[in-house]
Amino acid sequence: MKELKETIQAMFPCQVGFVKARMFTELRENLKKYYEINGEIELVEHDIEKRINPYLIFAKVKTIIVVIFPYAQSHPELDKAIHVVSKSSYGIDYHVVLKDKLGIIANYLKEHYHAESIVLTDNHPLHEKHLAYLAGLGNFGKNTLLINPIYGTYFFIGLILTDLELNEYDEPRFSDICQSCNRCIRSCPTGALSESRFIEAYKCMSYLTQSKKILPDEYLPKFRKYIYGCDICHITCIYNTNDNLPILEEFKPQGKEIIKVKDLEGLTNKTFKEKYGDLAASFRGKHVLLRNALLVSANQKNTKDLENLDKLTNTNIEYINQAIDYAKKKLGEGEEK
Repeated sequence: MKELKETIQAMFPCQVGFVKARMFTELRENLKKYYEINGEIELVEHDIEKRINPYLIFAKVKTIIVVIFPYAQSHPELDKAIHVVSKSSYGIDYHVVLKDKLGIIANYLKEHYHAESIVLTDNHPLHEKHLAYLAGLGNFGKNTLLINPIYGTYFFIGLILTDLELNEYDEPRFSDICQSCNRCIRSCPTGALSESRFIEAYKCMSYLTQSKKILPDEYLPKFRKYIYGCDICHITCIYNTNDNLPILEEFKPQGKEIIKVKDLEGLTNKTFKEKYGDLAASFRGKHVLLRNALLVSANQKNTKDLENLDKLTNTNIEYINQAIDYAKKKLGEGEEK
């Protein structure tokens, strides 16, 4: 195990852990509670059996290799910017990058161990954070994110399901990593976090920026900086202080991380994909980002970015109409004389 781990960690900036494949039945109760709290929210697999059973993905799996890749923690210009994507969407879409890197590892396993493997990069129902915890790569924080003592919370999780069986496996290594610290709870703009360590996901700004539903009015004023995702509970975490970690070149900003209404209003779906398709933020499409940009500009009273607001009014997309109406109200338009 040690030799294989060192080999993989020499390939890329990453940390690696090994989990013996099994049914992760210990997750059942927590997943039930999560669904009770959050209901039928978007973007989440609601079939518990799919969340806990790796054999549904690869019947011959014996080992789950968990690889975590750090990404950028600070950038002077983007840290101060508004209309910015979260740090997880800097650079090239991490799904694409991780698939490539994990594929290299899978090829190595095939060449040296004659092992069959399946690469998973967020495109599956398994509970990645729990598997990374079991692999000794961190523990859950009050922000419900996995916290690694070196990487903090700024890392992506990739999985390789393989039929390679190892002689030994990793175990959880970190106890309560937060203790009395409540900085993330205090900083969350919508109160989505609590001491219970169960996020109210429907309140989370990262979730709200990805939703394709009408948003509760109370959350519209909270769109002040990010047009995709949210880094607030990352930024306030005391473990996110190591700004000199080596990261993959693909995760460094490429100049597309600030997206305003004016950047989107003239784009077709085709030209949007051509311009922004390699950003992780693009996966929910142009209209979601446009909605978010409208709300950010409205809350910042950015009249220049909203000067073509009337040209956007004839839309049949309800969440866009909601943002337009909100922007007009914020700018004092459409008021009764």
